[in-house]
Amino acid sequence: MAKFGKVSEETQELIDKISSETGLVQFMDIEAMSVLKSKKVIDIKRCPPLGEHVAGKLDVVCVIVYEKAFERLDEEQQEILMRDAFNTINFDSEKDRIVIGCPQITVSCDGRAKWGDALINAAETAVLTIQQIIDEEKEQKEIEKMNKKSKHS
Repeated sequence: MAKFGKVSEETQELIDKISSETGLVQFMDIEAMSVLKSKKVIDIKRCPPLGEHVAGKLDVVCVIVYEKAFERLDEEQQEILMRDAFNTINFDSEKDRIVIGCPQITVSCDGRAKWGDALINAAETAVLTIQQIIDEEKEQKEIEKMNKKSKHS
């Protein structure tokens, strides 16, 4: 099990700045923590209901930072990665709930070195294409649902 600790003051200030700028602090409690080892530099997770109960807080999102790696990045890289991590956090006001996740691309470091931006662009296009298909299928289901209702009326 991972051991959690406090993030550095600089990391906490960056997290506070971004969470304030995005307005997410109005909808959720954002807790920052550090881990000693991880495969990800920054990971965003929703606190499980039991953790929320123990902490006495609701709607808690955890920003987990592998600071040993994070601190080796320059300030611009740190901010870009943190802002991108925050892009995965959304508050769905219609359903009054926190949503974590968004379309992401994954490429190999070797592939990036070999094909550069062409690989990134291809991976992004593939992800967007999949999202487009999902949206089209949802729309088609809605149309079929409406047609069914109109036939029964």
